[in-house]
Amino acid sequence: MEDEIWEGVATREIEAPEDILWEQLSNFGQIKSWHTSAEICEVVEGENNKPGCVRYCAGGGRAPDGSPARWVKEKLLTLDLAGRHMTYCILDSSYGFQDYKASLRVMKGYGNGRSKCLDRRPSASHPPNAIVPWTFQMRPVPGVPPQELLRFIASIFSGMMYNLERAVRRCGETASASLAQLPKTVRPCTYT
Repeated sequence: MEDEIWEGVATREIEAPEDILWEQLSNFGQIKSWHTSAEICEVVEGENNKPGCVRYCAGGGRAPDGSPARWVKEKLLTLDLAGRHMTYCILDSSYGFQDYKASLRVMKGYGNGRSKCLDRRPSASHPPNAIVPWTFQMRPVPGVPPQELLRFIASIFSGMMYNLERAVRRCGETASASLAQLPKTVRPCTYT
């Protein structure tokens, strides 16, 4: 059992261009800018977005002693900006995870979560989508059944993606409002 590793994968398709999602996700030390339950997120070692940097994130209220109820210290292992891919590990956390390593990627989506037609072009009725797969592996947590832990981790990912989607949507609404105020001779950008 000592060599046992649990693995999981979660995937979400989000109605937004992959560049915009990646811009948010790849800023390792700035998760607080879009994740509403992150009360604190700061780079505590190294330089942000450089492999080896460590971030400390906390949120979810307060424990009886006044410290953050949930916290995690994570190290960026790899960051491939062009390939839209990163890996990181948990150094320590309030969750008790051991040997936790994760991979996050942003890829071109299929369109509204319904169509699998890869050659469909984005339009007003079919905006660009991105797929965000997240994989992880870790040692078993004593006393926690695998399915319960996998559900818990999937709920963390789901919450992150929900917050990311809301932040990107707010950003898009702000951009749309700004575009409406531009002079008529300026044309808004389109996706090709």
